[in-house]
Amino acid sequence: MASQSPVNKHGLSRYIPQHIKREVRQRSRFGCVICRRGFYQYEHIDPPFEEAKTHAPDRMCCLCGSCHDAVTRGQLSKALVLQKYRQISAMPKDVDPPSGPLDFHTGTAELSIGRLLYNPAVRSVLRYHGKDIIRVMPARKHGEPGKISAQFTDTDGTETLRLEENEWVGALEAWDIDVVGQRLTVRRQGGNKALELRLEPPGRIILAHLDMRIGDAHILVTEKTYAVGRYAVPAGFGGLPNVTAETVLWAHVGINIKRSHPDAIGINFTTRAILDRLDDYFVGTGQGLATKDRNMVMNTGSGVLVKHLGIAIGSGCEEMLITQVCAGVAQLDDVRSLLASRPDELCRFISIDAASRYK
Repeated sequence: MASQSPVNKHGLSRYIPQHIKREVRQRSRFGCVICRRGFYQYEHIDPPFEEAKTHAPDRMCCLCGSCHDAVTRGQLSKALVLQKYRQISAMPKDVDPPSGPLDFHTGTAELSIGRLLYNPAVRSVLRYHGKDIIRVMPARKHGEPGKISAQFTDTDGTETLRLEENEWVGALEAWDIDVVGQRLTVRRQGGNKALELRLEPPGRIILAHLDMRIGDAHILVTEKTYAVGRYAVPAGFGGLPNVTAETVLWAHVGINIKRSHPDAIGINFTTRAILDRLDDYFVGTGQGLATKDRNMVMNTGSGVLVKHLGIAIGSGCEEMLITQVCAGVAQLDDVRSLLASRPDELCRFISIDAASRYK
């Protein structure tokens, strides 16, 4: 079968500029205008691509492969597609959100966060004051699919995307949701990434990028590393002369969780009082190491406790390998830039005395 020509009879390239694609996605509310499936391709409605002289966003839309095939076979009309497109563009609040399936049919379910390696038995991957933000549920018996539930938010705490009942569901209020191959990317106004998932079916999702705020906490993730922190930095902390709304107390723990209790927690944002009680419960058990004031504790039962941040990593893990532990204060944008350009320097950077860094 002959390959498609790269241009049509008017010389219009099949390549659609990125800004045109983004406008079409936004007008289509990030999914197929017929069925709302979030895996799609770009369709020239009227005129069809063969007759088009330009890539006109008001005459293009997103269609999933199934609906696109139905149009090609004459089972759905172009007139219906155009009608649905106009309805969705005009009434965004009445539109169903885009969604797509997740493949966990083998029973496994794993979500990888910035080289934070964990045994799939760790069901609560990320918890904030008692609420599971990311939860993994491997199949209870053979033949059942595993499940991952998660709620991802933007830097202002607004939901951008969630995972539920073996599918992802995008937020209509997002500035942009782009699906290319196995990568699903959410961008905030201006084009900066808020979230990027890489799907590796069956059974695995890579959290390739995350820039998320939850209450007084912030989480930054890349494929190579991660950092978690709190905004509650008191004025003059550590001699820092310019504490601002973007100043964060950060922590990072390189940890490989090899064996754990089902109630174990990967990353837990909680209170110092709860961490003190957890420390008291496990003190003297297993293998442990702590600072003299027990402000930072490493124990095979309690995990790594960073008490002044109210953060525990690897709680309830019975066997783990810790490669790095660091904590310090730094501006949010500085840590963002570091993770993008020099992720291996994260621990050294946030451990440097903040007052000397910001003189």
